[in-house]
Amino acid sequence: MDGMTVGIPVLEIKDNVGWLRLNRPDQHNRFGPDDISTVTELLQKLATEDALRVLVITASGPSFCSGFSMDALSSADPALETAKFAEMCDLIEEAPYLTVCGLNGNVIGGGADVAIACDIRIGVSNATLLVPPTRHGIEFYHSGLRRFVENVGLSAAQQLFLTGEPIGAGAMLRIGFLHDVVEQGDLTTKLQSLSHALTERSAASQRGLKKSLKSIARLTASSAEINEQFARSLVSADAREGLAAWRERRTPSFI
Repeated sequence: MDGMTVGIPVLEIKDNVGWLRLNRPDQHNRFGPDDISTVTELLQKLATEDALRVLVITASGPSFCSGFSMDALSSADPALETAKFAEMCDLIEEAPYLTVCGLNGNVIGGGADVAIACDIRIGVSNATLLVPPTRHGIEFYHSGLRRFVENVGLSAAQQLFLTGEPIGAGAMLRIGFLHDVVEQGDLTTKLQSLSHALTERSAASQRGLKKSLKSIARLTASSAEINEQFARSLVSADAREGLAAWRERRTPSFI
């Protein structure tokens, strides 16, 4: 992807893994209306493609994402423009495939919601996180706040949102915003190895577990439903293949 034209985010799919790269490094990969509509359309299309197993979201340049365009916040209808951004993040969170964020640098405001909407987040050691609404006299939309509370807890979310102070990669790892931290030069290799490992697991198990875990976090889970889903998985084709592979000491070949 080196040498690509700077502009709207770009998508490349290879071996059942999609790589979505934010592509405005000179603007710290901020999202304008065109970027939001492009990514929204891509996510809607990808949701219908059963072959896609993992989507990696990362960015060009030294920053991951500076969030939503401040110009759009000053538009005639900023609530509508922000709702489109929130909808895009909702699509990332609810994707039927797994999502991985490759945090290649600093992340600010709405960019942090793009990251936290992903299932797994890997960041570089020199990255910082800043959530600045109180610096601008504004608040934040519901789904974004919910994602933060669910993933890092109320206490950490309060610190981030109410103080508007930045934290480093170590703190991001400690509160659960990041799952792993690597050096800058190791990020691509880490993302490649992780995405490859994820594609070797059972897609049916991943989809079911993702749904169950999110419902538990949101306090909407039905224990009967989850137990029924678990029972069905025990007699599934993937379970038969997984157990056979374990007995035969080989890598399973799931459906």
